[in-house]
Amino acid sequence: MNFLGASASEVYAQFRPSGHWTTRFPLVARTGMRMALLMLLPVLFTNAARGQEELVRRALWGPPSERQAALAELLKLENTRERIRTIEGVIRAGRAYQPISAERDDLRVTLEPGHTTTLYVQLPPDYDPHKTYPFMLAIGGGPTGSKAQADQGARLMLSLWSEPARKAGWIVAAVVDTVSVSRSTQPLRYRVLNIAHVRAILDTVIARYHVDPNRIHSTGVSLGSNYSLAYAEAHPDWLAGVVPVSTEGESREHVLRNLNGVGVYVLEGVNDRNIRMLDGPRKLDKILTAFGYPHIYDEHKNRAHESFRESYPQVLDWLSARPRDPFPKRIMRVAHAGIMMPAKRFFWLEADTHQAVFSAEVTGNTIDVHAARAGVLTFHLSDRLVDLDKPVTIRVNGRVVHDAAIARSIRVALEDAAALNDTERFATARVRVPVENLPAGETWAGTLDPKVKPGKLAFWEMYAVRTLHEDRPSFPAAVRTIALEGAPGRTGLEVTAIPEGSPLETGDIITAVDGEPCFAGADAIAFINSYILRSTMKEVTVSLLRGGESREVILPLPDTKPGENEE
Repeated sequence: MNFLGASASEVYAQFRPSGHWTTRFPLVARTGMRMALLMLLPVLFTNAARGQEELVRRALWGPPSERQAALAELLKLENTRERIRTIEGVIRAGRAYQPISAERDDLRVTLEPGHTTTLYVQLPPDYDPHKTYPFMLAIGGGPTGSKAQADQGARLMLSLWSEPARKAGWIVAAVVDTVSVSRSTQPLRYRVLNIAHVRAILDTVIARYHVDPNRIHSTGVSLGSNYSLAYAEAHPDWLAGVVPVSTEGESREHVLRNLNGVGVYVLEGVNDRNIRMLDGPRKLDKILTAFGYPHIYDEHKNRAHESFRESYPQVLDWLSARPRDPFPKRIMRVAHAGIMMPAKRFFWLEADTHQAVFSAEVTGNTIDVHAARAGVLTFHLSDRLVDLDKPVTIRVNGRVVHDAAIARSIRVALEDAAALNDTERFATARVRVPVENLPAGETWAGTLDPKVKPGKLAFWEMYAVRTLHEDRPSFPAAVRTIALEGAPGRTGLEVTAIPEGSPLETGDIITAVDGEPCFAGADAIAFINSYILRSTMKEVTVSLLRGGESREVILPLPDTKPGENEE
């Protein structure tokens, strides 16, 4: 019997006296058994709780061969409020960590198959595996000319942050960025240290050190500063703050809206000649001020492209007061053509397309959403956001699409915590709703048109995009946009020409690529080419109409060029 969540009477029923001696001495039998159970119950419940706590730990952090079996055992349990609260508490307590005596640690990280690199890590002098610590990822400038220069850059970044981090009690790790080694300088070509690489770094760090998931940050000088901003704009739910130093900034409002509550502390010099222009960081300050987003813009006179290391103690103080909120009451996601594509899921709301634009606000147990260019929204909820004991009302584009209680689920809690590798941001309930009234959503999205004119594309992104254009194909067919009957808010792409051997046929009507529909009011082919450019897939799934019948076709993409800087 599972004792966690069972009543005393249920436990007693499992151990009630029986047999011949109970007939001869019924009072003694009943009284003795009840007294024994009173003494035994605390032990039974404690052992059961410990056993299920161990199952949760095995399901999330145990050897891979044991995880599925542990999960299967947990899924046999009833989804009671108390049990899920208990499991939630175990998840939030996190995994067990081993003591580390050395203050410095070199950690190997697999960024992608066949490409590993090193993190130079510094721990607080009194590191205790039972405590959580703020974490700073430090990324140097670049693109570098060689792996040796990348190593030197990482060692320099660690030296810059070493003393401030030690005094503040932070963990700091400098990555040897062997991805952003230039292929050529005339013209400049290089790969970016992308979102998947950073996820691999964070997962490796979290597995070894007791990092506070609500206090993860990224910083960099020059190229590393631009990367840090881009990561926060693509995954604002990963980071509490970023520190761009000697940065090219960002002047596109659609990109910056995605920062949500990520704290931004900019250090810049007026005489910086290594960036395209000061217009970028200054417009970043102007836009974030207009949005009301938390940030500091610290521009220094008579300073140039440098580290500003004397400011780091106050930077850490500012960041320490601003942990991530894993369940913010307001969130916004805006699709854009920047080099790092925003995730479909921001915090607790997820769209079914990369093209989605949405904002959501929680008031009590009501969630109001504006959404465009999406068909379905998934809400990943928790009692830390709404009261799951009560009905939850969801309005999308002014229409009520859900008004009922949403059941807590052991499966949701465990699967979400595992998928996110986050012991704070995971959901305990989930609901999917349709996006209705798309025209109203498009009208709302139109109100987000930029008020500040974007500046020229920053040098770092311009050269990285040019590299991608040389490496990545465009969509391998000529198409034209047509109306799509019976599909309000959608359009189609008619295939007008194809290369030899293509599985497509002229006259095919493409309705979606990798599940990304063609939305009215959007440039579908521009999005598809941008989607292919910013990804690494070797084929796409094309949904189409051929002869009036729906079908799916696997469309191979030309091979990408092999990287020239794998380790």
